[in-house]
Amino acid sequence: SLNIEISGTRFSVTRSALQGNNAVVYQGSEGDFAKTPLTGTLEREAQFTAIVSVGQRKAHGEDTCTGTEWLITTAAQGKVFNQTPAFLAVKSSKDDCLALADTAAGLAVAKAESIFDATLPNGNGKGVVHGDLNAGNIFFDDQVSQVLTLIDWGSAANKTSFPTTVPIRQAGISFRALC
Repeated sequence: SLNIEISGTRFSVTRSALQGNNAVVYQGSEGDFAKTPLTGTLEREAQFTAIVSVGQRKAHGEDTCTGTEWLITTAAQGKVFNQTPAFLAVKSSKDDCLALADTAAGLAVAKAESIFDATLPNGNGKGVVHGDLNAGNIFFDDQVSQVLTLIDWGSAANKTSFPTTVPIRQAGISFRALC
């Protein structure tokens, strides 16, 4: 366990078995997620998280002891695709699993597009595009009938239009690979 302090708030975190591509990922004692960058900074991700997921960002800043940058977010609501009861019920049937994976991909893109649309009016003609719709960043209800949480806004960008082709391919490949 590692104890950190950001802006006067203390957190106890443990390194997670699941790691990201650009950061070392930790789990907080309250189920929160924490990360520190492998290179660069988490500033943009922290900003996008605050904009699109109001209340999800708990803290962002440097640990008072080490000076290491941290981003702490609340635990995501829902479950990743391959932990949902819906997936577990169909995983042994390739066709049913692929159909559910396609549904999950469509829901993920629809959620990302709804966030883009919601942020467009305040973004000077630009909305927030997630940029990394892989299976580990999307949390569903048990039936995979809705996306409850999108996490990891490190690849997000402000765009003038929502690029549907790339996200649906990215999400589709990611979810189908689990079948």
